[in-house]
Amino acid sequence: MIELDIETLILNQFFLLMISVLLGLLLGRIEYRQIKLGVSGTLFTGIFFGWLITYLVINNSLDQGSINNLAQGSAEIEIIDNSLLNLFLIIFSASVGLLAAKDMGLVIKKFGIKFSVLGFAVTFTGALLCYLSTFIFKNTDPYALAGVYTGALTSSPGLGAALESVGSAGYAAREAVAAGHAAAYPIGVIIVVLTVNLIPKIFSMDMSGEFEKLEKVISSNENSQEELDEAGEKGKFRLLEFAGVCILGQLLGAVKVYMGPLGYLNLGLTGGVLISSLTLGYIGKIGPFKFRMDEKILTAVRQISLAFFLSVVGLNYGYAAVNTFIAGSIPLIATAFISGTLALTAGFIIGRYLFKLDWILLSGALCGSMTSTPGLGAAIDSIQSDKAAMGYGATYPVALFFMVFFSILLHKLPLPH
Repeated sequence: MIELDIETLILNQFFLLMISVLLGLLLGRIEYRQIKLGVSGTLFTGIFFGWLITYLVINNSLDQGSINNLAQGSAEIEIIDNSLLNLFLIIFSASVGLLAAKDMGLVIKKFGIKFSVLGFAVTFTGALLCYLSTFIFKNTDPYALAGVYTGALTSSPGLGAALESVGSAGYAAREAVAAGHAAAYPIGVIIVVLTVNLIPKIFSMDMSGEFEKLEKVISSNENSQEELDEAGEKGKFRLLEFAGVCILGQLLGAVKVYMGPLGYLNLGLTGGVLISSLTLGYIGKIGPFKFRMDEKILTAVRQISLAFFLSVVGLNYGYAAVNTFIAGSIPLIATAFISGTLALTAGFIIGRYLFKLDWILLSGALCGSMTSTPGLGAAIDSIQSDKAAMGYGATYPVALFFMVFFSILLHKLPLPH
C-alpha cells in the first residue's frame, strides 16, 4: 500500500522553496507590453505561499508542529530557515562581485564622488519623508518609525543598527522596530523591483545606447582585457577561490568599527562579501590563486542563488506583507510607500539629469543607495548585465553609513503630538 502525507510535504521548507521558485520563474516569463518580472517573479510567489501557509497554520488548518521555523505572534515569521537565506545571499554577492570586478577600479575613480552623493541623497530623502509623515499620522510610535524606514529602504544593516540603539529601551521598543521593519520591508522590495523594471520602459530608454555610453567609459581602461586574459582561464570555475572570497567577505563584514555616537558599524554579509569579491576579482591573481573565472558559469551561479534568495525573502515576509494590507495599517503602508518611492525618485533625478549617468550603472547605484540586494538582483535581471553591480558596490558603503546614522536618529527626534 502506498501512502502520501500531503500535509508533511506541503510544510517541508525545501518543497515549499522549490515550488515557489518553479512557479516564480514561470510567472517571470509572462510578458505584458514588453514588461516581465524575470527572476523577480520568485519573490511574488514566495509572498503568496508565505502568507497562505502561515495563515493556515495560525488558523489551525495545518499542524504547526510540522514546520519548525514558524513563530506565531512574532514580527518576522520564518517559514524557511534564515541560514538558507544567508547562504544564498553570500553566493549571490560573491558571484555578482566577481562578474563586475574587472572595471570596478575605473568606475570608482571616475564616478566615486557622484555615487557618494547618491548614497546620501537616497537615504536622507527616505529618512526625511518618514519623519515628515509623523505630522500627517499623529501619535506615531518613534520606534516603529525607525523600523519602517529601514524596511522601506530594504536595509537589514539599518535594522540591526536600530535594534541595537534601542536596546536600553526594553523589549517593547525592539518589538516595535521589528514590527515596523517587517511591515515595510516587502513594500520596499516590491517598490525597488518594479522601479528598476519599469523606469527603462516609462522613459523609453534605448538600452543599446545606454550600454554604448558605458562602454565608452570602460574602453579607457586599456589594461582590463589584458589582465583578464592573464589572470583567468576560460571554462573554469575555481571552487577553492570562490570559497575563499566568501570566507574573506564574511570576516570583513563582521569587523565592527566604532563610529562615536553611531556606535559600532559593520558591512554585514552583503557588504563584506561584495567588497571582497570586487577587490579580489579586480586584482585577478594572488600567487597561485586566480579570481577571474568563466563568466557563463558565474552567471549561472548568480541566477540560481538569486532565485532562491528572493523566494526565501517572500516566504518569510509574505504573511507580514499581506497581513499589513488586510489589517489596514494605513500609516505604516503609506509611510513605507511614500518614503521608498520618493527616495528612489530623488536618486534617479539626481543620477540621470544632474550627473548624466547611464542607466546601467545608475540602476545598480540606486539599489546600492538602498543597500537592497533584492533590488540589485532585479536590476541585473532587467538589464541583462552584471555591470549594474559596479554602481551597487561603489555606492553601498557610503549608503550603509548614512542608513545606520538616520535609522538611529529617527527614533530620537521629537515627534508631533
